[in-house]
Parts: sequence; structure tokens; C-alpha cells
Amino acid sequence: MTLALVLGSTGCIGANLVRATLAAGWEVRAFHRPTSQTWMLEGLDVEHVTGDLGDHASLVAAMRGCDIVFHAAAYYPLHSLDMAASLRRAVQEMRHVLQAAAETRVKRLVYTSTLTTLGPPSEPHRLSNEEDFYLPGSTRSAYFESKWAMEAEAWRASAQGLPIIIVNPTAVFGPWDVKPTTGQILLQIARGRVPVWLDLELNVVDARDVAQGQLLAAERGRIGRRYILGGENLSLRQALTIAAQEAGVRPPRWRVSLKLVEAGVRLGEAVSHLPLMHPLPLEHLKTIREWRAIDTSRARQELGFTSRPFVDTVRDTLAWFRKHGYL
Repeated sequence: MTLALVLGSTGCIGANLVRATLAAGWEVRAFHRPTSQTWMLEGLDVEHVTGDLGDHASLVAAMRGCDIVFHAAAYYPLHSLDMAASLRRAVQEMRHVLQAAAETRVKRLVYTSTLTTLGPPSEPHRLSNEEDFYLPGSTRSAYFESKWAMEAEAWRASAQGLPIIIVNPTAVFGPWDVKPTTGQILLQIARGRVPVWLDLELNVVDARDVAQGQLLAAERGRIGRRYILGGENLSLRQALTIAAQEAGVRPPRWRVSLKLVEAGVRLGEAVSHLPLMHPLPLEHLKTIREWRAIDTSRARQELGFTSRPFVDTVRDTLAWFRKHGYL
């Protein structure tokens, strides 16, 4: 029987991946910090292993004997106040994972990267795809720069022979978003706190579909290749309206200019630098011009990846939030 290790098992993507992997009949080791809450894994037939991405020895111990490693635990900087420190941590942790995978000779490492490592389309009249790469230094975001640095480490290890497959989920929503990230926007909409919209496009995908896509990548993906795991391309106004309708609240009414948002981000960053101020989570707002529609055809054609409608994702995610006391 296949034994899979899930790094990041307590996160939204990881918790859904653990469930999908068990449903596929695989044995699962769930890796998390000793201090992590694990209630989202209660009742699941998994082997719990503790460690930290900063602890190389704990990664080697967790990977020993595994056939597949799913790396869905990568560093997530919330602000850019210390870019150098963010990059240093991101690269060091990624190298620990890659070195441990090489030492234990895992058959496949599926690395869950992100949509931010995708760049704008390199030719006119098409959507961004896997051949379009983020240009380092083109934003002032520690999130973008760190995610690019981690994926670059994966490409380097792949060139040296490590059997890596990279998946790039787009904007992920879904149940088991225990520490809401993108799900926070659904919570704010449901509370009637999002009266505005921006003139942008984005691609949205269900965390449960991402989990299935990771399994497909492990089974069918080509070594040294990346696959975008995405769902519907929608305007932000469409996405917010769908969410508002499912929450039973009034949809956003007013359009806000991108320049106004960018000015607000600059002010927020200036305030964050003041003594005694808590850094504001502005990473995704400061890069709103990087939001775009995405071409997901490679994963659909090569992996057999499928995705559900966004309205179903919103309905199920709001129901999960209500069941667990977030709403």
C-alpha cells in the first residue's frame, strides 16, 4: 500500500488532502508542529508525526519509508517589513524539505506552490499558463518573492534529479479553512462588510478539488513539470456577488478604483512601521494588479483534473464556517 506524508496537514489544503488521500486507499502520515491544533484531523486513520520545517532531522524521520511526499506547508509571510528575513526563512525551510526528500529517496515529491509564481502572458491574446513565470523583483511583496524563491529551489532540485512535480493552486476556498486566509473574504461578505468591488479578474478553485489535483499529480504528473490547479475565471464583482447571494446579504454596490486601494496600502504600510503598531496583512492587496484570469487546460488534459462551480464551493464553505462557529 502507498504511504504518503502530508506536510502541512492541519492547513486548509493539507486537511482536505489528508481526507482525499485516505479516500484513495493510501496510508497517511500527517506532519505538523508539536504545538499545532489537530482537531481538524480527529477521527481520521492517520499516523501523526511532529516536527518543523526548520528542523531537518524531523523531516528525515517523517519521510523515511514514504513513497510520496506532499509538501503543502510552505512559509506564508503576512507582511514585507523584513524582506531579507522572509526570503531567508523561505529558502532555508524549502532546502530542508528538498534535502530530506533526497536523503530518504522518496519516489515523488509533490510541491504545492501558488498562483503568484505565474507571470502575465508572454504573448498577446491568451491567458497566463504554466510557461509564464513571475519576474523576481517586480513587486514589493515578501509573499510573492518568497513563493518565487521556494519554487526556484524546487526547480533547482529537479534539475539535480529529485523527482518533483509542482502544482499551482489559484485562489483557494473551501471547508477546513481552520485559520481563514482567502476564506476570510467569505466571512466578511457574510457579515455584510464588503460593500465595494474592484475591476479585476481572478481564478477561484475549491480546496477539495485541489486535493484531488495533488493526488492526480502524484499518480499521473510528469516529473519536472508544473500544473495549475484552478477552477472558474470570474470578475471579482461576479465572485463577490455569488458569495453575497449565498450568504443572504446585499451584493457589493460600489466600484473602487485600483489607485485608491493602492494608496490605502501605502498608507497602511507606513502606519505598520510605527512603534507599537501591529503589521497589517496587506500582501495581497498591494499586488492587486497581479490578479488575472488563468489557463487551467494543462492539468485538465494531462492529469484529468476537474473542478466544481464556485457557487457550490461558497455554499459548502459558508455551511462549514457556520457549523464550526465562525459565523
